[in-house]
Amino acid sequence: MATKKKGCSHEQLCPKCLGLAFGLVWGIGLFLTALLDSSTGWASTFVGSIGSAYIGYGPSAFGGLLGLVYGFIDGFIGGYLIAWIYNKKC
Repeated sequence: MATKKKGCSHEQLCPKCLGLAFGLVWGIGLFLTALLDSSTGWASTFVGSIGSAYIGYGPSAFGGLLGLVYGFIDGFIGGYLIAWIYNKKC
């Protein structure tokens, strides 16, 4: 939830909440994209590109689960940092 810091002109963001939201969206997105690629072949270029950064990520159920974990961790860290930097603005 956003809270207002005394003497601050903008709302404060909850870093854990934003991290959780970003992590879930990115992780689930990677998981669904891997499954979609394994069943239809759609997004194979994207899956291949992400697979070069996330070891083991690929167009399979296991690769999708790895993408879910990697994506959640990456998204959480990214969302947390965005909120933390935003809050430091004040």
